[in-house]
Amino acid sequence: MRPDLMVVERYSNIVLEALKEARGVKLKDIVKDRVKNKKAEMINDVLRTRIEDMLTLSKELYEMKKKLLGTNCFALELELVTPGLVGIGSGPFKAVFEVGLNIDPVLGLPYYPGSGIKGAVRGFVENYFEGDKGLIDRLFGNNEESSAITFLDMYPIGLNGNSLFKGLVMNPHYYREGKPVKDELDVNPIPVQYLGISEGTIFGLIACLKVERLEELQPLLKSNMWKGKMKDIVKSISKSNEFTDTKMLKLIAIITIATLKKGIAARSAKGFNFFEVFNEKLTFKPKSMKVGR
Repeated sequence: MRPDLMVVERYSNIVLEALKEARGVKLKDIVKDRVKNKKAEMINDVLRTRIEDMLTLSKELYEMKKKLLGTNCFALELELVTPGLVGIGSGPFKAVFEVGLNIDPVLGLPYYPGSGIKGAVRGFVENYFEGDKGLIDRLFGNNEESSAITFLDMYPIGLNGNSLFKGLVMNPHYYREGKPVKDELDVNPIPVQYLGISEGTIFGLIACLKVERLEELQPLLKSNMWKGKMKDIVKSISKSNEFTDTKMLKLIAIITIATLKKGIAARSAKGFNFFEVFNEKLTFKPKSMKVGR
């Protein structure tokens, strides 16, 4: 059984059993106590669940998308080198473990939303690009203009370790019964056990750039518009003899890799969601027609 469905089924059974006994005692309290006693068991069962078929399907879907790539897209594979945690306020694990995780309802696999990746990449560009800030809006979009770049949701496609999921523990020192404590003497740390994504998980990422927007984005290829290491990287790309669309795709791919290496999503500040390139080969199909000068 899929790990997410197994957890949901067991939680549902706990609730149904509690309903039969909730006489004079709050149902919520009964469920909370029983879930607390079953957390470690459920986590261990999830870690033992075989998910090879799920990953195989995800890999096949990724390879299928790669074959259908247009001349304006690129694909790259990345390895999660720290535990992963994204979507902590949602997903089927939230009710059981108090900490959620984005789980695809069809594949049953954790994933990183493309919108979140695009937001992280935008943040990287804003830190290093010193040119017209309106150009950033044209690339990533705003309330008035659509984005010129699209990132697809990033799914696991393989393992460089033993398990897709990982049991984790959080110790909320300054909370008691879900509320902040007012005094150090009131601290009563109760460890929270939950599930994250295991380091060593391989993810496949695909992004596409709107070809009709390339000309207006060409200033991004001017090295004097950037600062720090990005200045030299852009200079190297812009000096090549490749077509403009190829240069632009390479630039976006390099920025994306640099962003993911620094960590993405809210929990990156706590040491989660850091990636390294797994496959050095960048998959894309450059156009045969030069855009602009």
